[in-house]
Amino acid sequence: GRLVLQSDQTSTSGWGATKPVKIPQYHNEFHRFHGFVFFDAQDAGALPWNTAKTGIDTDSPVFRTVKTEMIVAMRPVIDMLNALKAEENPTAKTSARIATKALEQAKSSSLRELPKQKAFAWPTAKGKIEAKEALIWVRYQLLRTRLERAKRLLNVTSPEEVGETTFSFWEERHK
Repeated sequence: GRLVLQSDQTSTSGWGATKPVKIPQYHNEFHRFHGFVFFDAQDAGALPWNTAKTGIDTDSPVFRTVKTEMIVAMRPVIDMLNALKAEENPTAKTSARIATKALEQAKSSSLRELPKQKAFAWPTAKGKIEAKEALIWVRYQLLRTRLERAKRLLNVTSPEEVGETTFSFWEERHK
């Protein structure tokens, strides 16, 4: 029942991300976007907050995992907001104003009334479009010495890059 982060327009909430998908820095054209994340745990110590319990512990594995999901969920919303902006341009070839009409027809709802959805979708000239293919985590653990050797041999700097590079290598060999 505690609000820990509100109206954040920084990288903490995903703005300016480059991975796993690109998200722009916050700008006023995105003022309509409101993202909500709720953490719940039987043991409050498992929650990703700082020691004073007044903010997010951005180094928490739980928060890093959820942040990646937040970034992926943001992308289709940003795409729609960009479409709305494009439709505002009187010289644009968006005479149908599909995104604008969808927004005008949307009904106001409280957060509790909103249905749970796997992905954000919005109407376009081609009908409804779904969010880009969902990303999924692939995780494994290994000894730090093995990770450091892999980083050196693959010429990368992070565990994420080791995972991406080794998966790409496997994928290329098994086409």
